[in-house]
Amino acid sequence: MEIVEKLLNASMDCLDRRIKNYLKNSCSRQRANDTPGHKLLDEILFTLIRIEAWRKLDIRKPNELREHIRKQGLSRFNKPIRSVVEFIRSLDIAVLEDRGSIDEIVETMQKYSLLPGDALIAVTCKRHGITTIATFDEDFKRIEWLEVIP
Repeated sequence: MEIVEKLLNASMDCLDRRIKNYLKNSCSRQRANDTPGHKLLDEILFTLIRIEAWRKLDIRKPNELREHIRKQGLSRFNKPIRSVVEFIRSLDIAVLEDRGSIDEIVETMQKYSLLPGDALIAVTCKRHGITTIATFDEDFKRIEWLEVIP
């Protein structure tokens, strides 16, 4: 069990570094168009909550996590949530309001073969005039008006 815990801790540290590097790179480019939206913040927080639920509670399925949160609340996950929020604030990163009509989102999903969340991010970027996105998601490379940086 000790080996598994070490691997999980290493994975969490790696993910923390990956997210922090992603946000630092976005901020350090000093572009107004390198700002995350609510959907991206949602994805980062949900990923960290799922990892914490797996590590500490052995909860692996999203529906089990939802049930746990419904019954127990989010207090067990305050530390990863707080660390992301504090980190974003420390870099003075603006989190943009997600924008886009249902028609724009569906059209973007169909045109670029994206899932709804990715389509929302793409439409939000377009609505805010963002032309560069820092992401590990290869799907955004299909969008000709977005430059993807790793």
